[in-house]
Amino acid sequence: MATNLETRLEREGNVCHIYKQEATYTLVSQFDHDEVQGTQQLPDKMDGLFLEGGYESIDELLKLLGGSNEYIPQYNEIIPFAAERHVPVYFPDCLNEEAIERAKKMLKNDSLYTSLMRQYDKTKSQQVTKAIEQRIVHTMKQDNALYTMFFPARELAIAYKEAWLAQQHPHFVTIMGSAHGLEKSLALSQKEKLCRLRDMTLHSEYMYAAFFPCVVRFDYDGRWEHTKTDEIPELKRLL
Repeated sequence: MATNLETRLEREGNVCHIYKQEATYTLVSQFDHDEVQGTQQLPDKMDGLFLEGGYESIDELLKLLGGSNEYIPQYNEIIPFAAERHVPVYFPDCLNEEAIERAKKMLKNDSLYTSLMRQYDKTKSQQVTKAIEQRIVHTMKQDNALYTMFFPARELAIAYKEAWLAQQHPHFVTIMGSAHGLEKSLALSQKEKLCRLRDMTLHSEYMYAAFFPCVVRFDYDGRWEHTKTDEIPELKRLL
């Protein structure tokens, strides 16, 4: 993998720090989205918190930030943590509900995946966790369009947006599922990310196309407010 010569990666369990010329990125990977993500792995000082999850409207995101987190309970502690510290929260994702439901259906019909999940429920074993992550990727590859939008295209676009926003060497923190390899995309140069995206077919049936080139920002001042939506021209040209 070609990377910027000044890129350095450090891992601490499920936390990966990527040090680059333009920014420091901390990636916190969580296996189970139904488990609440604790705040002990988050730095006290950060310049932006990036959360995965595609949403159809700004109103949906405001509901999530306001406490309506029944769909992603892992955010129940980290959103108040960000509010208390007045850390901007960004949503760079564009995956739509159809993609998520398609993925759930494929995994539900995969007997090895369901067997591994039963083992995980009993043991919480890291070895089983890794096997599940590998099985998720394997199963998704049966639908190339879904796999592309769920993994490489999604990760490259999110990483591109974070670097595009980087000014005055910020410290950005991202929460994302551990089956992803976002750190690999973050380590690439902007030119490399864009080249890889140009080589992919983007499948509109699995994304909210209006959000693909965008990063939505929210700030807290007594309540969460939508303060900015940045549209990135080079990503918009890919649609």
